[in-house]
Amino acid sequence: MMRNRPEFLEVQAGAGRLGAAAVSVSWRSTAAELVYLAKNCGARAIVFESDLWPAVEQAKKSLDIADRDYISVGGDIAGCDRYETDFLAGRGTELTVESGVEEDAAVVIYTSGTTGKPKGAVRKFPKDGMHAVMQFIGETPLRSDDVHLVTCPLYHSTAFGFLSFNAILGATAVLMDEFKPELFLQLVEKHAVTTSAGSLGGSAACLPSVSGHPAECAWADNDTFGVVLAPTLSATELAGELRAMRPLVEHRAK
Repeated sequence: MMRNRPEFLEVQAGAGRLGAAAVSVSWRSTAAELVYLAKNCGARAIVFESDLWPAVEQAKKSLDIADRDYISVGGDIAGCDRYETDFLAGRGTELTVESGVEEDAAVVIYTSGTTGKPKGAVRKFPKDGMHAVMQFIGETPLRSDDVHLVTCPLYHSTAFGFLSFNAILGATAVLMDEFKPELFLQLVEKHAVTTSAGSLGGSAACLPSVSGHPAECAWADNDTFGVVLAPTLSATELAGELRAMRPLVEHRAK
């Protein structure tokens, strides 16, 4: 339960190495929402940003999780372990895990719950799944020399997914703790950002549907937009559905 920060990625990666499931939780969650998510997924520990303690403390009263398994990031909270000093293993510590547990590793992302209670979408990443990942990357203009600006919350599929693609390519990433228009523009200029992923507002790059959807934001690379736009739909439920309509857009641009 954190904003966009390096520790979020460390916890996700560390859980995977141990064969555990990492559950992404919005840092805006109320105590009641946190209680539901923790009970529904069977949480054994909660790693949270220290200034979010008021919501976590309230939720703690309804959860059967040991005190030492509440781990604070970025600040000390009385009665909780501190991520930087108590939770992380020392440098040079040998990692010991059971054989084959990597295949059990998972990332769980909950839907927004707009039509009912949030439902956990479980992502497992078997070794034979890399082919599909590389196919997806091949359909996008992502490059190994990109500088990717993460603007969406990392608990959302879009942000974490594209950051993962970026890491696979060995590219550079810049994290925004939350989206702010002015800061976004400053970071683009400062770091020479080449890619970003997020929800598009408006319909400047949207075309009438050709596949049953009301409208789709398609590939666009022309004098009007000056950028390349590629859509992904239903990322949480469908693990990303890329609708590439480059030929159609190029035809209409002429």
